[in-house]
Amino acid sequence: TTENNLIPTVAEFKKGGLVPHLKTLFQRQESKEHDINDFESLLNKGPLPEPEPEPEPENHNIKNVTVIAVVYMSKELIAAESNGKSDPYVQFKLEEQTEKTTVKDNTMNGIWNEKLVFKDIRIDLDDIATWPIFQVTVFDYNRGIADKPLGYNYLWLCNASYTMNDLEAREPKWHKLFLPKSNKQQGRLLLSFYIFDDEHKDLIPQINITQKVKLNSFEFN
Repeated sequence: TTENNLIPTVAEFKKGGLVPHLKTLFQRQESKEHDINDFESLLNKGPLPEPEPEPEPENHNIKNVTVIAVVYMSKELIAAESNGKSDPYVQFKLEEQTEKTTVKDNTMNGIWNEKLVFKDIRIDLDDIATWPIFQVTVFDYNRGIADKPLGYNYLWLCNASYTMNDLEAREPKWHKLFLPKSNKQQGRLLLSFYIFDDEHKDLIPQINITQKVKLNSFEFN
């Protein structure tokens, strides 16, 4: 079990009609990381007014895609255990799909180099407004009691480092994490993504991230 009731889910934003607000924050910040408190304040807003229906564009490019999140490593995580370390793992949530990495025992900075696969995501490849938002949380694994969240964030796929229908690896990107109670920034995750439509999903088994990232591959400071 996990102790994550303090973290607003994307489903909560969607239920309140606030996903457009959420995506506006991402767009406004552009390359600058957002303030997680902006997300919290969204829950106090009312839903946006219903927009006028727009005609479906003639050149829409709607596809059913598989998204592979590659979790490389973390840095600057807080210690959850009395020994000054943690047993971290990473959880990605996208609507009804939840995927997790393995647990890294007794460490401060996990090195995973693992793939998390999300299938049957319907998006318009030419319209980023349709692209999904992941909720990403790092937990400290506990036996017999609830796992403790070490940090979380929301990740709009179009703002991440990704490659489309291609096996060529993109340089991964560091993403900030925030503490659930205080919303203070702490820790980062190194991530990249592969996106494949149904016409190219036969390439998925060929993805090879073995030894892509080692402990000293990226500057920690």
